[in-house]
Amino acid sequence: MNLVKENRFIRYSMIANFFNQFGSSLYNIVFIIYVATTFHSKLYISVANMIIMVPICFQLWIAQKADETEFKSKWIIRIGWIQGCFFFVIAFLTGKVSLFAFSMICFLNIISDCLSCYQSCLYTPIFSHQVHEEQLLEAYSLNNIIGYICAIGGQTTGVWILNATHQQFKVIAMLNAISFIISSLIFWSIKDDLRHGQALKSSETTFLNKIKATYQLAIQTFNENEKVSFRWMFVCIVLMNVLSTAISPILLIYYLDHSLFRFSYGESILVLQIVGLVFGILGNLHPEGYFAQKSLVSILKMSTVVLVVTGLIGILNLPSIFIILLSGGDAFLTGKFNPKLSAFWAKSIPEYQLAQVRTLISTVVMASIPLGTVIFSVLASYSVKLSWFVFFGVSMGVLISIVAYKGKEVD
Repeated sequence: MNLVKENRFIRYSMIANFFNQFGSSLYNIVFIIYVATTFHSKLYISVANMIIMVPICFQLWIAQKADETEFKSKWIIRIGWIQGCFFFVIAFLTGKVSLFAFSMICFLNIISDCLSCYQSCLYTPIFSHQVHEEQLLEAYSLNNIIGYICAIGGQTTGVWILNATHQQFKVIAMLNAISFIISSLIFWSIKDDLRHGQALKSSETTFLNKIKATYQLAIQTFNENEKVSFRWMFVCIVLMNVLSTAISPILLIYYLDHSLFRFSYGESILVLQIVGLVFGILGNLHPEGYFAQKSLVSILKMSTVVLVVTGLIGILNLPSIFIILLSGGDAFLTGKFNPKLSAFWAKSIPEYQLAQVRTLISTVVMASIPLGTVIFSVLASYSVKLSWFVFFGVSMGVLISIVAYKGKEVD
């Protein structure tokens, strides 16, 4: 917390990001509820669910454009005002039961989410430029904590406001608009601190060639810093993410026929989600200490052991509370791993290419979330025990790979 007190840029920018993320989280869950209660159509609900994922398809292109943007600070401030205007329009359209209103709301949502991605990519090199190298781990941990708090608080607050206002969805849209504008005003107040290095020069290189160059840069960075093989680490991270996200869909099906301490189905799932969020926050607290001294491979190994034990407990059909607690342990270790990896990129990658590298990694990792969900949902629908056998087999394979790995690691 000393970093927040000492660094004016960190203090104000984190408050600005809080308003930005809280507003988005506030509206996302309410948008699904709005579509379900207003249009009463499974097709519309499916479309609403899908449009939330659409911006992921454009992340890499957006990151390239962000790195090539020369006046990053100006666009960071402008974007909040643009999004604010969008959501005032959405507030006006909300309540109108027509295909045109639904289409416009979906379109503005997609554009707003793409702008949020662009703003985040613009902010990445500024953040790296303004934070001292030795403080990067703590700074990224604080960013993750804000993300967790916004995810929990935004959705909860959104549902509470809906109940308090008797389903006045336009109120939520207006609050979201105001949150974006407040975020921009805060960024404007520290516009002189939004400094960064030279922007990446625009080139005529094709989109795919730029992605290949970014991937090669990531590989080269790991080699030059005498770290582990990037390809190997990348595959392990993706597989670990698939397994981590698979626990929830397996238990979603398991609790259809079983209960946790006589809780209802909804309460059981809520316990699973709360444990994951709380342990995730705890993992990001106190970034210094024991885990700060461990290498990325060491933390990855600990996380894999947790997942192997999780799979074994599932196979042995032991009480599911152990699986929930172990998923919390995995979330805790993820809270230690992610800031460390982010700090490594910030230290090692040139500022003008940082957004592209981080976005490439996050896009592939995010793409593994639906993959793990679909595969293990299908397996669990056929047989929960079979899904745990596959889960155990994959996690054991990753663990053996990590233990047998002969690459050089630096603690």
